[in-house]
Order: sequence, then structure tokens, then C-alpha cells
Amino acid sequence: MRSNTQRQPSTLRSENMKHLQALLDTPLEPPHASFAGDLHCDVTGLVLIREELITLASYWAARLLASQHHSFVTSHYSPSYARTETQAVSRINHIGELVGRATVRRVAEATWESYGKRSNEAAWMTLTDGDIRKWRLFQNDLNARHGGPVDTPGTSFGSDLGAEVPEFVPNREEVFELVAYWAVQRVCLQYSQFASSCYSTTDAGDEAYAVHRIDIFGEALGDSVYDVSKSARQDYGKRQDQRSWTYFVKGDEIQMIAYLEELYALHKEEARTAT
Repeated sequence: MRSNTQRQPSTLRSENMKHLQALLDTPLEPPHASFAGDLHCDVTGLVLIREELITLASYWAARLLASQHHSFVTSHYSPSYARTETQAVSRINHIGELVGRATVRRVAEATWESYGKRSNEAAWMTLTDGDIRKWRLFQNDLNARHGGPVDTPGTSFGSDLGAEVPEFVPNREEVFELVAYWAVQRVCLQYSQFASSCYSTTDAGDEAYAVHRIDIFGEALGDSVYDVSKSARQDYGKRQDQRSWTYFVKGDEIQMIAYLEELYALHKEEARTAT
């Protein structure tokens, strides 16, 4: 008999859709849909690097799982979901042909595990036993096609992440996703440097490279690229400690240092009390 704590799709279907969407971690609509243009249109002339293809493999794996997850909890499967899943599988397979299927398999597995951890637990646990069996069969098929058992997340994806992959032609949606990726890489470096008061030449080089990649994409798609970059930076800020983020945005190093010292003192007091 099914546990009373496990909510049925029919129950979920009757709930407010806005609340239901809040249960899901990854939005169904492409995150950059508001930045105009046909997102499926190819962007020729751009040469991506291996790191960017791995990033896109993770992006499409998350989109695939979000579509399947949303279909289940709403008991609604539309043609648009089918198109999303077909496109995701196609792009993942194509990337696998170029950077290695085993690599893409590891990326997908790590993405799915991360998605499950970040998703609302109540929504995640609404999966039925039948769906879990189906999902495991899918994973087994993935393992069979892409080479052996699943590696643990964090497995190295190689040292040649900067190698160019001219065979891959990205579409607008993928370019926007890469812009967001590099924008987050850049602001993450800036934020950590500001908070730690530690600036290295390596970080400076990585930040300059992120700017370089964004500018290359900007030459191809115009000012919309910088709108995406700004939006990604703002989204990143919303996920940080708001007090320290405010000091970062204002460039107030004195207040940041004082705040960190306050946190350190609090941490020491908690540790002393615990013992």
C-alpha cells in the first residue's frame, strides 16, 4: 500500500500551478527566452572550447530532467516537453561525439545528482516506484551506451578544457547559456577576491579570459549578450549572503572585513559553546 505521505499526481494537478512551479528547481522555459530572437537558430562562425561543450552538456541534462520531472508532478505531457527532451538528447549525443561519450555521461550523472539535491524534497519524492524503475533503466541504458559504471561526481574531465572544437555549431540558446556561465565565473572570482582580500595573477588571467569569451559572443549576437551577462550576475548575487554582497557591490572593503571578523567571532563562540 502506498504511504499517505506520498502525494499522488491527481492531488498535485489540483494545486495552484504557481505553487507547483515553485517546487521545481529548473524552469521549463529556456532561461534566456526573454532576450529575443529564435533561440534555435545556429550561430555560425563561433568556435567553442571543450570546457564550453561540457557546460552545455550539463545544461541540456538539467533541461531534460526538468522537463521529465515537471511532466510527472503535473501529470501533463505536452508536445513542447517532447520537443525539449528530443532536442536535449540530440545535443547531448552530439556533444558526446565530440568530447567523448564517457565524459558526457559523467557530466550528466553529476548534473542529475545535483538537480535532485537542489530540488524541493516533497516534489522530488513524488516519483512513483514505476517511474523510479523506468529512470534506473534509462540510467542503465546510458551506462551501456557511454561506457561502464557511473563515476563519482568530480571526476576530472581532462586537462585540455581550452581545446577548440570547431565541429560544434551552437545555437542562440546555447550561446546565451555560455554567456551566463562566463559571467558567473567572472563575478565568482571577483566576489571571492573581494571577500578574501587576496588577488592572484591566476585569478586575473581567468577573469580576463571570461571577459574575452563574453566579448566574442557579443560580436556575434550584439548587446543582448551583455543583458544576459548582467542578468546572470544579478541572479548570482541573489544567492549570496546579502550583507556581504551589498558591501561587494558598493566596493566597501572596510565594512566587508568588519563583517567577516564578526562572523569569525560568532563562529568561535559557537565552537566554544559546543564544547
